[in-house]
Amino acid sequence: MKGGKFDEKYVKSTRIRTGRSVKGFCLPPSISRAERREVEKVVVEALAGLSGDLSGKYYPLNGMTKDEESQLIAVSIMSTTFTHTH
Repeated sequence: MKGGKFDEKYVKSTRIRTGRSVKGFCLPPSISRAERREVEKVVVEALAGLSGDLSGKYYPLNGMTKDEESQLIAVSIMSTTFTHTH
């Protein structure tokens, strides 16, 4: 980094991990499967509102094709821990 800016040619991908609660829901270890689906819905709607450099595609773990899984694993965005074949 120079002057608070990084050289964009070195950034291949980024990940966002949520580790806090969403307003109105308990922390993830304490919620039901139905509540997890509601949290996912809130997050997906929020992500859909991002534009420009922050826009992207959301891949639900239970809604991907095997080809999408393979592609995400190949570019190190997804671990085989979360695949249908593991």
